[in-house]
Amino acid sequence: MTATSKRNKRLNRSDWLGLAMETLSRMGGARLTIDDLCREIGVTKGSFYAHFKNRADFVRQLMAYWAQHFTQKAIIAIDELEDTPAETRLLALMRILHRERLARHDVALRAWAAQELTVARGVKKVDRQRFEYVRRIFYDMGFRGAELDLRTRVFVVYQSSAEGMRLPASTLEADREIRLRHAFFTRP
Repeated sequence: MTATSKRNKRLNRSDWLGLAMETLSRMGGARLTIDDLCREIGVTKGSFYAHFKNRADFVRQLMAYWAQHFTQKAIIAIDELEDTPAETRLLALMRILHRERLARHDVALRAWAAQELTVARGVKKVDRQRFEYVRRIFYDMGFRGAELDLRTRVFVVYQSSAEGMRLPASTLEADREIRLRHAFFTRP
């Protein structure tokens, strides 16, 4: 649903946060002021204050929304596969990250984090959660020491930045590309 079509519907907190994430990705953190958001979404400030105490409360909730919808969502889905081999879980994680575009706001959030401490803390917390989760998968595959650490770091950095880098489109079909990356990460 677009911002324009939201004008005719009462916004709930999740609507606000989802639209704010899209606005952040299009316009950057500097444009995430209350006035700019209300103008972009096409609502009054009263709508904002019906859901958030102030801008600081909004930023905290936006960071929690990002963690929940763009990290924890994937972790919950992959945790359902706990009895499957780690290689299968990694492939499933790569597919859900691609299919759901769970990293689409990461670059914008990282840029905003350089300007705002609350955002920087939220990004650091999510990065730690992602790193620890992916590390467990690689550990379950049998990787240890520096190899475990490096694979984890490269995987997390790649997954977080690839979509936002605006690289030339791959000539490979998406699932084939995912399988090639999977082979790269799982090969001893």
